[in-house]
Amino acid sequence: MADADRVAQILRILLDNALTHTPEGTVISITAQRRDGAASIVVADNGPGIGPHDRGRVFDRFYTGDRVSGSGLGLAIARELATRMNGELDVESRRGRTRFELRLPEAVAGGVPA
Repeated sequence: MADADRVAQILRILLDNALTHTPEGTVISITAQRRDGAASIVVADNGPGIGPHDRGRVFDRFYTGDRVSGSGLGLAIARELATRMNGELDVESRRGRTRFELRLPEAVAGGVPA
């Protein structure tokens, strides 16, 4: 049921953020799986993590948590796109591990989400 172009856009945003906001040499991984009636794509890194104050705001429009240049719109747009596809985009982070997960409902016969 997802729009492939929008899913690709979300992945580009997540990868761009991982590459931009972590030091050189940081390991970045992308995994995909199906579980509990949803398709899940995870972009994770072993960078410095996102502090608790910033973690609560990363999806806010125009919010930037560090000095790296940017508009602060990427993650807000990514979450909005996920929501429009009846999905979710969430973040978990601690020192040494940040994980963004995009979850989208699986389609069933007849094109209705599971």
